[in-house]
Amino acid sequence: MARSQDSKDSGKAFDWKLFTSHLTGFGILTLCTALFFGVILGVKPLERRSAALSDHGAPKIEVIWPQITDAEGNNIGTWLPVADQEAIMRLATDAVGSSIDPFSNDPLGKLGGVLAASGWFDGTPIISRQSGSTLRIEGRWRVPVAVIRHDGQDFVIDHNARQLPPIYQPGGSTLRFIADPVMSPPTGADGSRDFLTPWPGEDIVAGLELLSEVGDEQWSAQIAGVDVKNFSAAGTLELVTKDNTRVAWGGRVSKPQIGDVSSAQKLMNISALYKRYGRVDGNYARAHVYRSHIIFDTSASAEALAAQQP
Repeated sequence: MARSQDSKDSGKAFDWKLFTSHLTGFGILTLCTALFFGVILGVKPLERRSAALSDHGAPKIEVIWPQITDAEGNNIGTWLPVADQEAIMRLATDAVGSSIDPFSNDPLGKLGGVLAASGWFDGTPIISRQSGSTLRIEGRWRVPVAVIRHDGQDFVIDHNARQLPPIYQPGGSTLRFIADPVMSPPTGADGSRDFLTPWPGEDIVAGLELLSEVGDEQWSAQIAGVDVKNFSAAGTLELVTKDNTRVAWGGRVSKPQIGDVSSAQKLMNISALYKRYGRVDGNYARAHVYRSHIIFDTSASAEALAAQQP
């Protein structure tokens, strides 16, 4: 009986299907393991090799500067002074450092954050990698519209009354001024200049409104700025001429005082003075244009007042 059973077992066919299934499973497991360790061991050397091949020296900064266009829409240059361009380039270079990791976005994020807080851009500029190690910077530039004359200095602001970096001595720029505001410029917790917060005070907003109203009137070249000294107490504004004479405007453009004529009538009054006398002040120290009839301050002539200036 034993021999018969052994003979039966020995004659049983080998299960190749089962063997092949196990072998395939083992092969797949081995392949996956090899791929796993290959990735772990090979990625870093590959990154280092790729970085070495793509590293062309120190980062190069390319800035798309704000442009001036002619009547036909052609770019004819930038309004940004060379000194300010150089300051921005130094800021960007310091933020990036002497080298950057070509596989990391951290340097680009850092550069974008530094430039967003610099006061030159409206929001965060776009930083993109170009060929080699060049980083291109482009964004919406803040446009200077006036200076705020405060504590013997002219602070440049945009149309939202936010500071830009340049500070001039009085009269050191070609921008019109807003003089004698009540509030000081905004600062950060550490006392540094705050370029993101508008200069506080309704007098600043009122001054910007009036400068915008003057715009490019035919006589606007005679206007040097707006004095807001009396706005907080009396609600009135005065235009200041380049001879330091005054044109009393009255209440805020968007909130005129009771008894004021319209802004359009005020502009007509100033235009009438300009056409008759060639001067917006009528050749007097102060001309009041916020009533139907223009009133002059006859206490001093315009020439006498101008002669007293240093």
